[in-house]
Order: sequence, then structure tokens, then C-alpha cells
Amino acid sequence: MEDQKSTVFKVNLGIGIMGTTSVTTSVGENSKKTVIERHGSTIGNLIPSVIVICEDNLAKTILGMVASEAKGSFKIITAGAWDNMPTLLYGIYVFRVLLKESGDNRFLEVLCVTDGDIGEEKLEKVCRKVHSGINVPDDMKQALSLIEGSLYGFELDKSKRIGGLPEYNHQLWLNEVSHDVVIAHHQERIQTLESYIERADEKVKPGIELQLILLKRDMAEVNRIADASRGILPHTLKDKKGRVDCHEFYGVLKAKLSEGDTLNKYPLHHLDYSVLSIIRQYNPVRWQAYIAPVKDAMEKAFANHVKMFTPDRFNLTEIGGGT
Repeated sequence: MEDQKSTVFKVNLGIGIMGTTSVTTSVGENSKKTVIERHGSTIGNLIPSVIVICEDNLAKTILGMVASEAKGSFKIITAGAWDNMPTLLYGIYVFRVLLKESGDNRFLEVLCVTDGDIGEEKLEKVCRKVHSGINVPDDMKQALSLIEGSLYGFELDKSKRIGGLPEYNHQLWLNEVSHDVVIAHHQERIQTLESYIERADEKVKPGIELQLILLKRDMAEVNRIADASRGILPHTLKDKKGRVDCHEFYGVLKAKLSEGDTLNKYPLHHLDYSVLSIIRQYNPVRWQAYIAPVKDAMEKAFANHVKMFTPDRFNLTEIGGGT
């Protein structure tokens, strides 16, 4: 005689997306049978987001833009100064080892991303301080290897030893967006709209003319922001000790732009995002080189998530290919 118990889980993942999972358990004298039926959206296994940890809100903004270009799903978290990251990764390594010993080979990928202004020597020095005391674990070398392999940074020109190196590079790349660059980027679209206006019926002509007006307004805003940036000399940005420090670049730029009319497409309250969006659109070679190491690491980490979490499992045992 078997006792049977059924449980049905209903899952609604959004408009038009429904799924159900039913679990039926039959218990005999010396046996137990569990039948799991999944329908609709629950047929596929959940692939969790890769955790990406950064230093501050500026880095979070940049990573959000990278995530929109990268293949995968990512959760971005700020964790303060970069030298917190090796200790954090060491704790994750210890947990990962214990998880594996429990029989579960799956784990969440965690990437720590620095601003890109940390030299290799300094990075290694901080990593080697992650564990102190006389009872150093036997697998410390392996732990250090994982830590160093999970730390990534944006690609920056590090030739100048100044504070606020990311902001300094952002300004350089923004300054390269000249009036000629902006015109060249939109020239084909402008010519197309002007051609449409010449041939358009009077009823639709105002709509096309409006498109052209708005495009030229956006171009004017880009020029205004880049011109204001070119008017800020990096060596005039200094910290309290009088050393060149470009951390305040965005604050100074915002103050200069506040003196004029309100910006529409590139609002001042998200000026860092506005500047980075301009660089991405009008200086794409610089942008792609800047984000390449981090974007590549994020995509590889998510691909590993797909590999780990796609197969079906029961009691930690892989039982099928999954979908």
C-alpha cells in the first residue's frame, strides 16, 4: 500500500507567461517515488545572474551599460574600496569549497571589478595580505589564484600618476568628440531627412521636419557638453593637498553646464551616464577598448552559469540535459 501526496506550484513570470510544477510523492514499505511534472515556462531551468561587484556608483553606472551590451544576466553590487574585494573573494572561495564537499558542484560566479587604475604590483600585494596569522590554510595558493582570477579592471591609460584616473580618461575621450565628429556621425541621416522633406506631402512634412529639428538639437547638446569639457583643464582639478585629482571632473562639468539652458536628451542629474553615452556613441573605439576586459569576463561567467544550471538535478545528482 502506498501513500501518495501531490503538490502543485503555480508560477506566473509575467504577462502571457505561465508555468506550473507538480510534485507527486508515493511512499511504499521500502520505496519512495517522486514524480515531477513541469509545464509552460517552468520547463526550462532558472539560470541565475552573475554577481558583479564594483567600488562605487560611477562604476555601477558603467557596468550597467556594459551589462546592456553583454550576453547574459547580471546583478551589480557596490562594495566600497577595491581593497575589500580580495577578502570578499577569499570568503567566497572558502564557501565554494565547502559547498563542493557537500555534493553540490554548482556555485554563483562572482566577479570583482576595479576602476582599472590599480597597478599589477599593488594588486598582488593586497591579495597576499588577504589572510594573516600562523594557521594559513594548505590551499592558500589555490585561493590566491582564484582571487586574482576573479579580479578584473577596465582598460585605462595609466601613463599619468594622478587621482581620479577613470574620470581623467572619460574627459579625454569626451574631448575627442569634436563638432566634425558629431556631424559625420549623423550626416547620412540628416541628408535622408532633408531629401524626405523635399519630396514629402504637405500633411507628413511637419513630422519629418520635427525629426530633423530634434536630431539637430541633440547634436547641439553633445557639442555643448564636449565644449564645456574641453574648457576644463585637468591640471586645475586638485585634491586638498594640491595634487592633481580628477575625481571632481563630473562635478565641475555639471556646474559649467548649469549656467545654460536645460539639457533634454542628456540630463545633468545623470551627467556621468550622459557623458559615457556620448563616448559610447561617438567614440566607440575608445569605449569598446575600455570595457573589453570586463565585458569578456562577464560573458564567460554567464556562459559558465548556463553550463552549470541548465542540467536537471534531483538531490544534487544531475539527471538530464535540461533546457
